Amino acid sequence: MKKLLLLIVLLLSTLSGYGQHQHKIDSLLSVLATTKDDTNKVNIFNKISESTSEYQLALHYAEQAISLSEKIGFKRGAALAYKTAGNAQRKLSNNLKALEYFQKSIAIADEIGDHNFTAGPLHNIGLVYNSLGNRSEALRYALQAKKINLASGNKNWLARNLTFIAGFYNALENPQEALTTYHEAMAISKEIGDYNNLMYLNYNIGLTYQVLRRWPEALASFTMSLTIAEKINSKQGMCSAYLAIGSHYAMQDQFNDALPYLQKALPIAEEIGDKFTEGQVLLNIGISFEKLKRYAEAIVYVNKGLAVAKEIGDLERIVTGYNELSDIAMMLGKYKEAYEYHKLFIQFKDSLTSQGNDRKLTTTLLNYGFEKTQDSIKAEQARKDALTMKEMDMQKRIQTLLIGSFTVVAFFLILVFRQRNNINKEKKISEKERERSDNLLLNILPTDVAEELKTKGTAKAKHFDNVTVLFTDFKSFTTVSEQLSPQELVDELHACFKAFDEIITKYTIEKIKTIGDAYLAVCGLPLSDEKHAENVVNAALEIREYMKNRRKELGEKTFEIRIGINSGSVVAGIVGVKKFAYDIWGDTVNTAARMEQNSEAGKINISETTYSLVKDQFTCEYRGEIDAKNKGMLKMYFVEKA
Repeated sequence: MKKLLLLIVLLLSTLSGYGQHQHKIDSLLSVLATTKDDTNKVNIFNKISESTSEYQLALHYAEQAISLSEKIGFKRGAALAYKTAGNAQRKLSNNLKALEYFQKSIAIADEIGDHNFTAGPLHNIGLVYNSLGNRSEALRYALQAKKINLASGNKNWLARNLTFIAGFYNALENPQEALTTYHEAMAISKEIGDYNNLMYLNYNIGLTYQVLRRWPEALASFTMSLTIAEKINSKQGMCSAYLAIGSHYAMQDQFNDALPYLQKALPIAEEIGDKFTEGQVLLNIGISFEKLKRYAEAIVYVNKGLAVAKEIGDLERIVTGYNELSDIAMMLGKYKEAYEYHKLFIQFKDSLTSQGNDRKLTTTLLNYGFEKTQDSIKAEQARKDALTMKEMDMQKRIQTLLIGSFTVVAFFLILVFRQRNNINKEKKISEKERERSDNLLLNILPTDVAEELKTKGTAKAKHFDNVTVLFTDFKSFTTVSEQLSPQELVDELHACFKAFDEIITKYTIEKIKTIGDAYLAVCGLPLSDEKHAENVVNAALEIREYMKNRRKELGEKTFEIRIGINSGSVVAGIVGVKKFAYDIWGDTVNTAARMEQNSEAGKINISETTYSLVKDQFTCEYRGEIDAKNKGMLKMYFVEKA
C-alpha cells in the first residue's frame, strides 16, 4: 500500500505542469474565427473535436471538418475527421454510425497510402464490437491495430492496444495476465507522457484488483485515476473514477460511503452526454438506496436508469433494472407488482442471453441496415411472446388465488421467486459452460471456421491463393529423447511449442498442428494478409533465436531446430467427425516440408517463391537446388537476417 501511495505522489509531481484542455479549446476557437476555409481550418476543427470531452460538441466540429475537407479535397484531414466523428458517435452509444465513420476513415487512409494511420480506427472498431459483447471481432481488430503499431513504432497507440487487449484477459478470467499487460502499457504511457491513457490504465487496474479482492490496491488505483482526470480536466475520466469508487464501496456493503461518489458521477455523465454511464450510475444509486431500505428514493432512481437504458438499447442494464424493481416490490409486499416486474426481467434476460440475437445484431451492424430489420424484430418479438405464455398462465392462476387468500398468494409467490433464483443459477452455470466450450473451440479452429461450425453445424473447405507455410522440426530428436525421462521430454516439447505459439500469434499466423516433434503453421488464412511471407520469416527468425538461447541455457537437454518455408496456394478445412481438426493440403505444403527436410540445424530454408516475396526485406544466401519429385529442380535460400 505504501508503494502505491508513493507512486501516486511521484506521478502527481509529474502532472503539475500539464495543460488544461479547456484553455487549449478556447485558444483554438479564437484562431478559428479568423481562419479562411483551407487545410488549417480543417486541422483546427479536428483538434477541437479531439480536445473536448463534450461528445455532441466533438461530433459537431468533426462533421464540420468532414464537410470542409471534402469541399477542398483534403483527404488526410477527412480521414482524421471521420475517425474523431466515429469516436464521438461511439461515446454517444451510436454504434452503427460509429462503425460507418471508422470504416470511411480507413478507406481514405488506404487511398492516400497512409497504412499506419489505420491502426487508430481499427482499434476503435474493436472498442465498438467489445461494447456490443462480440469479443472475437473486438480482439481481431485489436490485434490488427497492434500489428500495425508494432511495425510503425507508434508507442502512443501501442499502449492503448495493450490496455484494450488486457481487458480480454479479464474476460477470460485471467486477471494476473491482465495486470501484467496493463503494467506493460503503463510503462509505455509513462515514457511518452500519455496521461490520458494512464488515467484509464489506473481505472482498469483498479477493476482487476477488485476481481482479485485486493481492495486497498483497487481503491488506490481508482483514486490515482481520479487525480489524473482532475489534473488534465477529463470529465469522462472523473465520471468513470467517481463511478468506480462508488461501486467499490457498494461491493463491500458500504452504501453510505458509495452514494456521495455516485452522486458526483451523475451530473458529469449528463453534462457530457454519456448515456451508457448515466444509466449505470442511476441504477447503482437506486440499488444503494434499496440496500439502505430507502425504497421510495430507490424506485425513483431505478426507473430513471431504466428509461436511459431503454433509450440506448442497453439490455444488460434493462435486465438489472427490472430485477431490482421486482425485489423492491417484494420487500414492500406488493406481490402482484413484483411478479409483473419479474416477468419483464425474464423476458429481457432471454434476449440478453440469446446467441441467435447476438448473431442477428452483429449482422445488422456489418450491413449498416438497421432500418431494414423490422420483419426480423417482429419475428423475434413473436418468439419472446411464445416464451412468456407459460408465465402469463401462471399470472392468471395467481390472480385467482388473490381473490381467495392473500396469505396463500404470498406463500406461492415466494416459491416462484425461489424457483427464479434456481433458474438464474442454472443459467449462469450454462453460460459459463458455453463460454468455456467456445474458448476450447477457438483453441483448435480459426475464429471464422468456429463461427461457421457453430452456426451451420458444418464448415466447408476453402481455397486460399496467397499464403506462406512454416514447417519446423527438431534435429536429432531421438538422441535427445534418450537423455531425458518421458516426462522431461514432454515438458521440453511443451515449453518449445508454447514459445512458438506465442511468437506466431504476434504475427497473425495460424497454428495448424504438431506432428510428433514437427510444428506446422500458416499465414494468410482464414483472413488474407499481404505480408504473409514477411510475417512468417520474421516469426521463423524469432523461433530460431529462441532455440539458440535455449540451447545455450540447457545444452544437450534441448533440441536444435530446422525450419522450412514455402509460399503459394492451399486448401484448408476440417477433417473428420470425431476429434475433428483444421488442416491444410496442397503442393505448397509438400514443398514447405521439403524445404524443412533439406534445411540445416539453426537455419531457415526458404523456396524461390518465398524468396521473391521477401528478398527486399531480408538478407538471403542462395544455396543451390534440389530435385523434387514431379516438380523438377527447386532453388533454395538460407535467410540470414532481417
